[in-house]
Amino acid sequence: MCYGCEYVAHSVASNNLVREEKEAMARPLQARKEHASGTVRYQHLVAHTRVGIFRSTPEGRFTDVNPALVHLLGYASATEVLALTLPGELYVDPAQRAWLRATYETSGVLDGVEVRWKTKSGDQITVGLYARALRDARGRVTSYEGMVVDVTARTRAEEALRQSEERYRLLSQSISDYAFSFRLDAQGDLVLEWLTDSFTTLTGYPVADLVGTPNPLRVYTHPEDLERVLQTLRGLEPGTLTVCECRLVTSSGEVRWVRSRVRAIADAAGRLVRLYGAARDMTDEKHMRDALGQSEQRYRSIFAACPDFVYVTDASGTLLDANPALVHWAGVSLEQLRHQHVLEVFAASNREALGQTLAQLAQGQAVSGVQVEARNAAGERRILEVNALPLPEQGTILSIARDITARTAAERALTVSQELRERITETMPDMVYLYDLRDQRTRWINQQVVTLLGYPPEKLQGQVGPLFGDLLHPDDVPVVAARVQDLAAADPRAPVETECRVRHANGEYRWLRVRETVFQRTPEGEPKEVLGTAQDITERKRLQRLLQEQPIDPHVLGARLQQFRESLGMNQKQLGAYLGDYHQKQISSYETGEVMVPLEVLLTLRAKGHPLEVVMGTGSTAVLDETLRYLAASHRERVVARQLAETLLHVLARDVATIERILGELEHPPKPLATSQRKLLEGLAAFVKTTR
Repeated sequence: MCYGCEYVAHSVASNNLVREEKEAMARPLQARKEHASGTVRYQHLVAHTRVGIFRSTPEGRFTDVNPALVHLLGYASATEVLALTLPGELYVDPAQRAWLRATYETSGVLDGVEVRWKTKSGDQITVGLYARALRDARGRVTSYEGMVVDVTARTRAEEALRQSEERYRLLSQSISDYAFSFRLDAQGDLVLEWLTDSFTTLTGYPVADLVGTPNPLRVYTHPEDLERVLQTLRGLEPGTLTVCECRLVTSSGEVRWVRSRVRAIADAAGRLVRLYGAARDMTDEKHMRDALGQSEQRYRSIFAACPDFVYVTDASGTLLDANPALVHWAGVSLEQLRHQHVLEVFAASNREALGQTLAQLAQGQAVSGVQVEARNAAGERRILEVNALPLPEQGTILSIARDITARTAAERALTVSQELRERITETMPDMVYLYDLRDQRTRWINQQVVTLLGYPPEKLQGQVGPLFGDLLHPDDVPVVAARVQDLAAADPRAPVETECRVRHANGEYRWLRVRETVFQRTPEGEPKEVLGTAQDITERKRLQRLLQEQPIDPHVLGARLQQFRESLGMNQKQLGAYLGDYHQKQISSYETGEVMVPLEVLLTLRAKGHPLEVVMGTGSTAVLDETLRYLAASHRERVVARQLAETLLHVLARDVATIERILGELEHPPKPLATSQRKLLEGLAAFVKTTR
């Protein structure tokens, strides 16, 4: 028996029993006394009925219960039930008994009031109470007596039915699908018989406003689709299932696409009388299809216009499609390409590497940056960079190959040039370094640090702290620190010079002349990194010190210079030109002793083959020796530096020409120099002027 049928049968039986028991209890007590046989029958009925019968006190005790009630509550005997304390041991909600007592006091009876009780095992049951209050002669309630009917099955069925209806209601409101039924009246109009609530969810139109309305399609069907839909529905063959797509206009004016499946039903005479169908909202699907079509169109446009080689292969590597750029370069027709394997087109010398790439793609792995050498029908070779993506849904592989022949040649030339510049930098006699002012860290330093200071580059490279760190002479720390302010305030076109002492690996302090220029600035314009060179001027410092220590009278030195000039038969202007860019007034000031003869003049005389004694007199052997040693060392270093600079200039000129040629071939003109780069060039030019 089904659950609902069992519930109905049980309810009928319970109601019959209740009616019989109520009639028995309604008989006057006197009548039962007058008919002893009736009393016996009453007691027999109470003992054997399936309806629970009880009597209880207002204080909360059962005074009498029948076996049916004992069984209903799950106890073994009436004694156990009589021992229960009400309401705590019986009622699920003790407040319910207080409400029942108040009802007794006012109406005197309970007619099917449902309450929740607990069985001995703790299970909860729902019972219907049919009871009355018994009063004494003064009208006070002395006890309650009545019947108990187990309605748990009925309440559970009702709750299940309520939940089922609620689920149907929620489902109908949540989904966009809806079902419908139309009948055709005598005039041939479509009359809506029924429609699910989900139609309201989709369109906003209440179902009640449409049911029974002839031709309601005119209310919500898009005007451009209405006649087509009506013709389709009226022309359906009985028994056939037809699919129809159309647009609906919601109550808010929004347009939604639906796909309907409709079946036509005919009467005995074969006339179309009814339509049953279901519709599904396909707006998102429609938009996706439209977007897919547009995407496909964009893809084909890009495919055709892309200058790179775009092609599609199957999983084995056979070409299925190729864009015009690839067809043009290959020199054969698209149909010819479609019958070739990709290795026949692209692998000129590295078939094995490309074969491994195809194996990766066949396993569903994307590849990028794979370089292959390709050769076309004319024998032209190109270096291509291939990026490929497997498309598992289609069983194909989409690949894009970019011609990097020119870029590869430029990179190769740049690499060679970079290596040469690094070798030149490492061969220069001066120490070159890059120092970060913000982080106080030496970023890079060349190998010349070994020659100048006896340390490997790793000793200073990456070192945190002031320039040269703890190797700097303590007296020169303030000088080196002050140069930061000089760099910030200096003309960006002129390098900042600093002289300081740095400790050699042998413990001796060496004098360095540091020339720095700002290499990189912060967004605020403050110096961040400086590029510097350091030249060992220790010997020059010694020569200057010896000259300072030599007791030379400017007037005596000037007179000897005049005598030397006269011995050459030159006037002051001629001697100035002979010694360099010195004008007549300068030579005159030297000869009169107003200005000390500069060291450069003495060195120029010595370089032209004249002994220094002609000006300085005797007793200056130490100075002369130091001068000769300094000039000899400096000459060798300057010859090497000059040759390196000339070589570097030649390499840079060649690099610039190569890069400009490649950019021209790629139709990509060189970009103008940045502001910081122009300022650096101006600074270098200004520096050159100061050294002339």
